[in-house]
Amino acid sequence: MDKSLISERLMAFYEEQGGLDLQMRKELAAGTIHVVGDFFFDLSVPSTWHLIDIKRTAEGELIFYWKSYPQQATCPQCAATSQRRTKTYETRTIQDLPAMGMTVYHKVTNSHFFCDNEHCSLLSFIEQHEEIAEKNARLSNRLKEFCVRLALESSCNAASNALAHIGAKVSGDSIEREVKKKGAQVVAENLQRDDVRVLAVDDINLCKGNSSTACTVFIDGETHRVLVIAQGATTAVAEKIIKQYPEAKIVSRDRDAAYAAAAQRCGKTEVADGFHLIQNIHQTVKDVIRQEMAHDLFVREGDGWISLIDSACEPHEIDDPDDGQGLVFIGPAMMRNGDLEKRICLAGLTKQQADKYEKTMAILELTERGLRTTDIAKKLQMKKHSVHYYRKIASETIEGVEQKIDVQYQKYQELLDQANSPDYRQKTIANKARPTSESIVAPYQDIVLGLFAEGKTHRDIHPVLVQKGFTGSANAIYQFIIKYMHEQGIPYERKPGQKRSFSERDILTEQPRPPRISVTRVSRTALYENILHMAAKKRDEIKQSINGLQTKEERNASQEKPDPDTWVNKTNYSDSIAKLVLNTEKKKQSAKKN
Repeated sequence: MDKSLISERLMAFYEEQGGLDLQMRKELAAGTIHVVGDFFFDLSVPSTWHLIDIKRTAEGELIFYWKSYPQQATCPQCAATSQRRTKTYETRTIQDLPAMGMTVYHKVTNSHFFCDNEHCSLLSFIEQHEEIAEKNARLSNRLKEFCVRLALESSCNAASNALAHIGAKVSGDSIEREVKKKGAQVVAENLQRDDVRVLAVDDINLCKGNSSTACTVFIDGETHRVLVIAQGATTAVAEKIIKQYPEAKIVSRDRDAAYAAAAQRCGKTEVADGFHLIQNIHQTVKDVIRQEMAHDLFVREGDGWISLIDSACEPHEIDDPDDGQGLVFIGPAMMRNGDLEKRICLAGLTKQQADKYEKTMAILELTERGLRTTDIAKKLQMKKHSVHYYRKIASETIEGVEQKIDVQYQKYQELLDQANSPDYRQKTIANKARPTSESIVAPYQDIVLGLFAEGKTHRDIHPVLVQKGFTGSANAIYQFIIKYMHEQGIPYERKPGQKRSFSERDILTEQPRPPRISVTRVSRTALYENILHMAAKKRDEIKQSINGLQTKEERNASQEKPDPDTWVNKTNYSDSIAKLVLNTEKKKQSAKKN
């Protein structure tokens, strides 16, 4: 006995009950199977199908055996109805949606009919079930629909792998054919629609950057659903598709002249699409801002100014990779005479670095006054490309000087900390060193201190003293200066060889660090985006004020907020269980989060 067939199992069950003959058991088994078929497949199979048996195989297959008993059938060739059945049959296997992780097959025994139409080329035909599966198809329509939906969510191969896990056996190539077939069916239906009032047209490239793959996309302007994608982006292609929608009176297009010509030939009203309208509005607003806004826009920020330099106002006579960029100059409100020299002295710049820094600051100052690149180059006797270069690296140049000044003040602070500490001691002065009054340099004290205040080193001072009759060495002058600073309580910090008009020591001891200067580059696009962002924030407020209603913030503030001390159950537990397994006490504000 084959226990994989449900009919055999039913026969065995009825035999165990006893009191039934063989014919009665067969009839009961057949009736039970028929009821099962009607119960499960009453709404998904034709009424002419009768379930004969069900088989479950070891390979994970569930096979339903059906037999069709139609009274008549329609000839697929001439559509004539026939009621004359032949004595032959044909069994057809159709795969359906999987069930319980098993592959489901329907094996249907179809009837064979004679064609009664004398003019038909077919003498006989086999009945078809188009509502279940297409002619000669091995997959049911329900399974095909499921495969297409799954493939659209992922891919054909991924859909094939996912179906294999639930029992369906469909290859990726088969799914791909069904997707293409479904797409062709949808396009055919879209081309026959008569409810399209606004037709939107645009072009795309199937391969980015490859114009040979250009296609034209037609979209329903009211529902925003894609209707057709036609190969090519020419006037002829667009005209052929537009003629398929006679009810569409409006054609929305971009700036392409090909689509404009196609719409004119078809007698349609042309309008610009939303994207290009918004783009035109943005461009118009930008142009107005450029014309109405001054060359320099100053915004007060603390002790400094912010200057937005519009580089687009300058002539594009050279290829500047940063064209369209602006400078934001943040500096002191006024730079007094001598401030620049003090910064150079504090940063310890070399002659070449100081020249670069002075030119950069001069270019920024002239730019703030509204001078163009050509005028700045003439005024500073420089080439225009040099002006562009110094302006481009202004951020790095100024930031480098500021960092060096920070280092200098940091060192000075460390010296002050050492001087105030009990363990502070000049390394070059012995414990029993003689005072400066006993030094051989003492008679020349005024000359040494005066030259040292001017920024001279002991090596620079030595030749001057030699002319005055000094016979000692340069090191004696160095030791004298250190001892003098030690006796006066002034920390000594000096880089030998520097010649500046200002003394670092005087600058550090007389005043705090000068205000910081920084330069950053921003684009006009970033400025415009910030303007739009601020306008978007105020949009709701403006609308509500016009209508006399409350803003969103005012409505939120007026609404009663729940008591924060009240515990709210946001879990899937019931309140009683949640209070047992969760901590419902309010956490202290000062408690640290783990």
